[in-house]
Amino acid sequence: VSGRVTQFFGTIQIDPDVIIISSTGNALNTPEEVSVPTEETEGSFIVIRNLTVIDTSVWPDDNTSRNVLAARGTDTVLLRIDRDIDFDIPAPLGPFDVVGLGGQFDTSDPLTGGYQIYPRSGADIMEVSATNNLEDVGITAIYPNPVHKQLYVSSSDKILDMAMIDMSGRRIVQIPVNSYEMNINMQEFNPGMYIIEVKTVSGIGFERILKN
Repeated sequence: VSGRVTQFFGTIQIDPDVIIISSTGNALNTPEEVSVPTEETEGSFIVIRNLTVIDTSVWPDDNTSRNVLAARGTDTVLLRIDRDIDFDIPAPLGPFDVVGLGGQFDTSDPLTGGYQIYPRSGADIMEVSATNNLEDVGITAIYPNPVHKQLYVSSSDKILDMAMIDMSGRRIVQIPVNSYEMNINMQEFNPGMYIIEVKTVSGIGFERILKN
C-alpha cells in the first residue's frame, strides 16, 4: 500500500493511491489481550475479556452504527459497531469477550481520548462460559420480576453460587448456595436493572431483574 498518511479524529490512517495484493488466505495473528483500548492499541488486533453491556437498549438492531459502552470492573470500554459489518446478534446478557481492531474517535485537541474497539462482525462477540437459556442449566423459576423485597430462585439442578451484577458491571453480591432453592433480599438495592448470575452443576444462567 502506498499513499498519504493522515488522521481521522485521532486515528492514524492512510489514504491509498496504490494497493497491490501479494497473497490471500493468510492466517491472522493472535489478538493481543488488553484491559482497555489505548493509544498503544490503535490499529492493533486486540481482545478484551469479561465485559458486560451497560445499556442493552443501544445494542444495534436496525442496521445503524452504534456506540456501545461495556464495563470491565471499574473500567468502561467503548465498542464501535459499524453498520457495514455483519452484526445480526442479540445483546449478551452476561459477561463476554470481544475481538477487534483498536481505534480512536476524539473530536477535541489534544486527541488523547475516545479510544475504542471495532469488532469485525458479530462473531467477534463471544459469551463467557455461559448460557442465556436458564432451562439449560436447570433453573425452573426466578420470581417476582419486577421485585421489591425478596427474589426467589429454584432449580432442578443444585445451585452452586449466585451473583448480582449492576449495569456498570460491578458484582454487588456474590454468595455460595449449594442448594436447590435460594432467595436474596433486594429491599435495600437501588431501583433499576440488575443481572442475576446463577451457577448450577450444569452451567451458568443469566436473567435481567428489575428492582422497583
